Amino acid sequence: MVNQSSWYHKLFRKITGKHRYSYEINAIQFKYSDFGFYKELFFKEDNHNQVDALSPIINHVSITMSPKAIKKALGKPVLIVNISSKPKLQIFLYKLIRNGAKQKLYFHFFEDQLIVMSKLFPFASNERVLELQNKHLGQYNLPKLAELHSEVSFQDKESRYLFLIKNLEYTEYLINPIPSFKDFLSTKFN
Repeated sequence: MVNQSSWYHKLFRKITGKHRYSYEINAIQFKYSDFGFYKELFFKEDNHNQVDALSPIINHVSITMSPKAIKKALGKPVLIVNISSKPKLQIFLYKLIRNGAKQKLYFHFFEDQLIVMSKLFPFASNERVLELQNKHLGQYNLPKLAELHSEVSFQDKESRYLFLIKNLEYTEYLINPIPSFKDFLSTKFN
């Protein structure tokens, strides 16, 4: 147990900020506050694998769930970061360990509608990433990959998208392109 009155603890809090997760808050705000991330995913013009309906990337969580329903299903998030207040854009962060692997779950809400659900695997090996990509391809009865791809994408009949992206980390993004958010993004980049 850390003695919160120790000078080490006081120095640490002075350097890192008062909030235990201030680094993560700053990283989330830095990545999402200019809306470039959303523009890149919401207006991507790629050849997507066409499927009837996308499966959720997180068990028991649907892309149509509200913030209240997410909290009920998964409990209180580790962090809630407000990106903008008008219109309201906020991100819930959950951290967990499944099958011995660390994962971060992000839920992006625009005016209390879920627009992005993502699962990040911070230390996934290339073999594990290929296994995860092939798992998704198998779900949709598509041919498996022989080697890792930096991006695999799917689109369903409701124009929702699933992106499996490997760069420094491996992330699965389920995108719900609601019209009001796409209109909001258009105003930011026109």
